[in-house]
Amino acid sequence: MTPRKGETPEEFRARERAWYAAADPEYREGRLARQREHRRRRYTTDPVYREQLLKRQRERRRQRYATDPVYREQLLKRQRERYETDPEYRQQLLERERKRYARKMKGSSP
Repeated sequence: MTPRKGETPEEFRARERAWYAAADPEYREGRLARQREHRRRRYTTDPVYREQLLKRQRERRRQRYATDPVYREQLLKRQRERYETDPEYRQQLLERERKRYARKMKGSSP
């Protein structure tokens, strides 16, 4: 492959890399593995980034399964069981509800 007319060396290299990645599954697998490893390392060391990631995952899960009645039932069952057995989880939920209720009460008073 040769550079296109007016293409900088950086653009050419990037295009060449993409072409190899598309053609060679082994290269593509290695590249994906490196990306995964890099992300995994970053998540384990950066608490803010990790929290954002978990938030995105929860939101995605919520949207994906919001309309699936079977999954919804399983989810509610799991949540109820955890609420009954895990005091820390119960405390978190209660705190969240208290805050929500306080906001509602604050907003409704004239």
